[in-house]
Amino acid sequence: MKDINKYIIAIFIIALPIIVVSQPSNLDQLTNRQLKVLGKNALNNGDTYSAIDYFEKYCEVEPTDMYYLHELAQLYRISRDYRKAENAYSKIDSLVPAEFSDALYYKALMQKMNGKYNESYKTFEKYKKSGTNQDLKKFSKVQLDGIELAQKQLKNKRNVELSRLDNSINKAYIEQNPIPVSNNKLIYGSLRADSIKYYDVKDTKRPVRKFYEAHRINNKWEGGDELFGPFNCDSINTGNGAFSADGNRFFFTRSVPNSDKKIITSIYVSLKVDEKWKEPVLLGYGINDLQFSSTQPTIGRESKKNLEVIYFVSNRAGGKGGLDIWYMIYDIERNAFKGPINAGTKINTPGDEMSPYYDYRKHKLYFSSDGHPNIGGFDIFVSSGELAKWSAPINIGMPVNSSADDIYYAPAQNQKEAFFTSNREGGVALKNPTCCDDIYTVSYLDLFFINLEGIVYKIEEDQIDQKITEEFIQNNLCDQSIVSLYLIDSDTPDPILVEQDTSNTKGEYKFELERGKDYKIVASKDGYFNATTLYSTLDAKAEAEVTEKAKPLGLKKIPKRAIVIDNIYYEFDKSELTAIAKATIDTTIFLIMSETPEIIVELSSHTDSCGTDVYNQKLSQSRAESVVKYLVEKGIEKERLIAKGYGEKRFIARNTNPDGSDNPEGRAKNRRTEFTVIGSSNQYSILNKKDIEIKTEKGEVGTPKSLGKETD
Repeated sequence: MKDINKYIIAIFIIALPIIVVSQPSNLDQLTNRQLKVLGKNALNNGDTYSAIDYFEKYCEVEPTDMYYLHELAQLYRISRDYRKAENAYSKIDSLVPAEFSDALYYKALMQKMNGKYNESYKTFEKYKKSGTNQDLKKFSKVQLDGIELAQKQLKNKRNVELSRLDNSINKAYIEQNPIPVSNNKLIYGSLRADSIKYYDVKDTKRPVRKFYEAHRINNKWEGGDELFGPFNCDSINTGNGAFSADGNRFFFTRSVPNSDKKIITSIYVSLKVDEKWKEPVLLGYGINDLQFSSTQPTIGRESKKNLEVIYFVSNRAGGKGGLDIWYMIYDIERNAFKGPINAGTKINTPGDEMSPYYDYRKHKLYFSSDGHPNIGGFDIFVSSGELAKWSAPINIGMPVNSSADDIYYAPAQNQKEAFFTSNREGGVALKNPTCCDDIYTVSYLDLFFINLEGIVYKIEEDQIDQKITEEFIQNNLCDQSIVSLYLIDSDTPDPILVEQDTSNTKGEYKFELERGKDYKIVASKDGYFNATTLYSTLDAKAEAEVTEKAKPLGLKKIPKRAIVIDNIYYEFDKSELTAIAKATIDTTIFLIMSETPEIIVELSSHTDSCGTDVYNQKLSQSRAESVVKYLVEKGIEKERLIAKGYGEKRFIARNTNPDGSDNPEGRAKNRRTEFTVIGSSNQYSILNKKDIEIKTEKGEVGTPKSLGKETD
């Protein structure tokens, strides 16, 4: 019989079980052999519920056949009939625990899905001690952590208003993938029917999932109208939609059999031209694969170059578990997406991750997982970041998450309302209370932001030594600067970008901060060093929204001249950095390059006139390279650093006095290290990596024109 666990993955890729059942024959008139054969055939045809009917009848007649009772228990589990699954696994475990050792694990899992946390905890503990499947034993630890989380959540539920959308939207089958288009419009996927529909297994004309739209009228959501456009197809399951940031591209999925008759889900895109949607085309660039499914796309933008990113779910090879979240970045030069790349172990687990939603305004990824510690089944998590760099995922907690499956979370623009899908009890049910997914909405009544306001000002090159007063700030306000808000997460080595704003003509910017966080705020503008400040909301009260002021951010003009770094010393006739030199670099060049990560600099070393020209040239080059090497070891990209030794050529003071005597003070000034900003990826655009490689390979002396001006 087919691998049940692979079947579970397959139906979740398509978008949770497609319920299409054939009218079973009179079960009482069938022989045991017929019941088994018909049950297997139904399962092979994807007809889960008919298979259950046949196997239920067989197990009623043959209650000691544990093999088929185990198959029935598995089918109860994948059809999400948690009550019957728990009973079946319990019976197997009590009668033949050695023959079906996994029954104990799934008994514990179903107890958890039924909200029996105390019983489930004891059963998982028992499996940890006696179980033979090492993977399931590892999952037991995750499940135990989830139960502890659930028990804490039961005592401290969030203050929310949660409601199921009405029956004009939620029907008897499965509703999924709510997409908030505006405050009053919602797109969603559905297989619409008010009751069980029976179809002959040979009938190729079966109901399929389509897109529908709903509207908020008098503060009540009403739906049911099929989405206008070229997206739906009468013979193909369609769903999992996502708009691009500009609203001119709509990505979605269709599921069709491949040459091996295996259902493969692929991503399509439709373009809007002159306010009209074009016919969808299969997305290329390596996203889709004839052997693996790609599904549930969501669109974001990466922060460095503002390039479009598509995140999606796939069971392709190279993942961390069954279903993983992957991403691809749009390459402007190739006019194609690059990748795919796995989103990493912060997000993906040995379990399954699915239904991602990327909020590109807040740089947050909402997704569902059964591999992170969960309250039950698939829980909704949120993580800040992008690409493969994420903060530790946070379980958004009860009552949004339940002991059942909670997926397809999508926040509204105001962040205080969201939509999601759940199969919790209370919805329209077909064959069992938790078989089918409905769409819910949640309003957060206890979510109060801190409205942080700040200003950016600029300091020109001739103003460096001026005292910074309120009057100075007001006279030098800086507009069109990019202000970035980063989350400082103890579990992540680097801050995570959360949001960006652009300062207005008064130098003002604004952010909505969450309580209980540490933030870093960075202002940047072409031709200026970045300015940074920290802000913490760890001690902020959560009683109401408040407005706070941030420390003003001053952007210093990047000088065209070289900047001398004092106290970078070397031992006589040596190029190795001393401890004092390293400490100086840490607080000067390294700090500047870390806080302004776009700039490319030339690091130059100079000597006095002692020794020959050739010797001084070689020594100064080695000293400059030692600074570059140290910075690279500390994490600065090598491509941003050019080492240049000038020997004694560029003196800034006399090495000797007019009478020919030695000038120790002048020689000391000439023995110096300098840095000059000569380019930037988003400021001067003077050079790129290729230019650097060409120039250094040629070994040119002096600074080429394309690399900026020489030091005066």
